[in-house]
Amino acid sequence: MTVSSGANQPNVAAARNFTPRPTPGYRARYIAHNTPMTLPAAQILNVTLTIQNVGSFTWTQGGPNPFRLGFQWYNAAGQLVQFPPEFDFRMPLPHDVPSNGIVTLQARLKTPDTPGVYQLRWDMVHELVTWFVTQGDAGLLVSPITITQPVPVTPSPTPEVTPSPTPAPAQVQIQDISNQLAQHASKRYVQRPATAIRRIIVHHTGTPATITPQRIAEFQVNEKDLPGITYHFCITADGRAYQTQPLTLTAAHAGQDSQDSVGVCLIGNFTSTPPPQSQFEATASVLAQLAASLNIRLDQIFGYRELVNTQSPGNTWPTWKEALIKRAGSLISSAAPPAQPSPAAKPIDHYLLLWHRGGGNWAEWDLRGALDYIGQFPLTIGFSVEEAKLAKNVTILGGPNGVPATVDQLLRAAGCKVDRLAGATENETRKMLTELIKQGKRFRNLQ
Repeated sequence: MTVSSGANQPNVAAARNFTPRPTPGYRARYIAHNTPMTLPAAQILNVTLTIQNVGSFTWTQGGPNPFRLGFQWYNAAGQLVQFPPEFDFRMPLPHDVPSNGIVTLQARLKTPDTPGVYQLRWDMVHELVTWFVTQGDAGLLVSPITITQPVPVTPSPTPEVTPSPTPAPAQVQIQDISNQLAQHASKRYVQRPATAIRRIIVHHTGTPATITPQRIAEFQVNEKDLPGITYHFCITADGRAYQTQPLTLTAAHAGQDSQDSVGVCLIGNFTSTPPPQSQFEATASVLAQLAASLNIRLDQIFGYRELVNTQSPGNTWPTWKEALIKRAGSLISSAAPPAQPSPAAKPIDHYLLLWHRGGGNWAEWDLRGALDYIGQFPLTIGFSVEEAKLAKNVTILGGPNGVPATVDQLLRAAGCKVDRLAGATENETRKMLTELIKQGKRFRNLQ
């Protein structure tokens, strides 16, 4: 090889003095998320995102300029969708995230008010300093997302009251809104297996009947500094039933009595009058469904006032408790055996279930060890047993000290096929994942 001289000769001295370009300060890698691709207009929901700090700056939780996760919507013309300040949600971090650290967030998302096709960008923001995208970071662009007309909610009709026993009506449909309600930035309720549940405790809000579960959640999180709404179910005066927390969370609805119980709350004040018939019927249906699915005897249904010195669920409780439990019993007796969920009807194909106990105590190293597996096999990642029930196939990562062994049975009972990858150590579990990648197989022992 001939090296020319003069102007074409390399500057050896300059090459020796070359300094690698420093890592940019504002950089994020979005490892996983479960943003839906179709959403109703004017809704608020929670989305789970796992993000790695791949920049040089530490993401600080507090101080005058904290780091947070935000979002921006763009319409089909590329215009930024503007929201009032109260809907410009910025998700705080549960702790400082150093360079190369990983954090999982439950971020609140507000959808546009007008139906159409949109782009959504998740982006980290250094408050009062800069958005990451303006510093050259790509953010996470989710596109296209279809925003549909909001589904109108039709109140359940009030049944006619007759003096003689009537055939049991169809079970009230319970709408799960647990992932749409306000949650604390860092606090979380303790997980428990569904098999720990032994009883049901009935409450009332002691408020006007017009208050919503969303408002209850916001008050309990923002004013009471609680991890989330304290009730597992809320029932409105017009007979609508909402699940507001997963059964596998020990929500603080009844102090120490919360650990082995489900909290069912009737919205309203029953100090001097009992609940309306539509609310009574819906409550009986919810109690029947819970008692049947959790194998709870009807004599293990209590008003909170029976356990502690409180008025809830109202001074009138003794006048309608017996009728309520009798009604729940009749619904159980007349109900058809529940159909086994069809795997084909499940919206998630493959779910990777990890453990998370809050307070920074979660399966971070399990997730790090699974990154190559996730890159090979697209799937949904999360920490919710209730969400995992929506999947055809579930991979549980780690042994029963993380996700309890009882969860395997719960998922199979929900119609899921389950594969638990659990080595004696984290390294052994990682080797299992590596071997599956080599074989081109998602599962090791799917049952």
